[in-house]
Amino acid sequence: MGVVFCNNQIEKVIYSGYVIEKIYACDGELVYEESPQPQSDYKVKVVANDDVWGVVTAQKDCNSSSAVTSSETSSWVARTEQGNIPIGILDVTSLWIGDCVTEISTNAFSGYTNLTTISALGNNVTLINNNAFRGCSALTNVYFGCNLQTIGIGAFSGCTSLSNISFCLPISNLTTIGTSAFRNCTSLTSVTLPNTVTTMGATVFYGCTNLRRLVMTATTPPTLPNNSMAFDNVASDFEIIVPRDSYNAYRTAVGWGTYGDKIHT
Repeated sequence: MGVVFCNNQIEKVIYSGYVIEKIYACDGELVYEESPQPQSDYKVKVVANDDVWGVVTAQKDCNSSSAVTSSETSSWVARTEQGNIPIGILDVTSLWIGDCVTEISTNAFSGYTNLTTISALGNNVTLINNNAFRGCSALTNVYFGCNLQTIGIGAFSGCTSLSNISFCLPISNLTTIGTSAFRNCTSLTSVTLPNTVTTMGATVFYGCTNLRRLVMTATTPPTLPNNSMAFDNVASDFEIIVPRDSYNAYRTAVGWGTYGDKIHT
C-alpha cells in the first residue's frame, strides 16, 4: 500500500489494522519501505495500543534536542492518512528512545499505566529526572545504558510490574540513585547495583515487598541517610550481598548498620 506524505519524518504507521508498507515524500522520493530509517535519526518512537505506530517528535538532526520532556509527550500524535491522530497517555504501550537523547525530564512518562516495554532507553542518557516513569504500573523490564549517571527521586516509584532492572556491568557510570527511586516496585526480586554507585537516597527500595536479594558490588558503601528506611517493608528473607573485604565497612557505615543482620558476603 503506497501512500504520499508531505513530510519526510514519518517512519511507519499502522492505522485501523492497515499497514502502510511504503511512504513517499511529495517529490516522489521513497521514504520508507519495509524497514525504518536509521534509528539514530530519531528521538522517540511509540507504539500505541498496537493500532497506531508512528514516529513522534521525529527529526533528521536529533542533536537539536537532547531531552524528552513531559510537555512534549503530552502533545504526541501519530501522523496517518486520516491526519494527525492524538496519542494519549493511556494509549502508549511501547517506547523506543534514541541515542541522541541525553536526558529524560521530570514527569516525562509519569502515569503511563499501559506502558509495558521500553525497547531502548538511549545509550547516551545520563539523567533520568525525578518521577520520570513514576506509576508506570505495567512496565516490566528496564535496561540502563552505560552512560547513565543519575536516577532521580521517585523515577520508577510505583512501577508495580517491574520485575527486572539491569545495569551496564562492569562499565557503568551510574553514581546516584535518588530517594524512593524504586519505591513500591513490588515485582522486583533481585537487584545488582554497579560498583560506581556512591549515593543512595532514603526509601530507595522501600515497599519492594518481594525483593529478596540486593547485590552491592561497590567496595566502599554508598552514602545512605541514617534511618533511611531504604530497605524496609521488603521480603522477610531479604539479604544484602557485599564484597568480602567490605563486610565490616558496610555493617558499620551510616545507614547500612541498621540492616547489619541482613548483610552477608
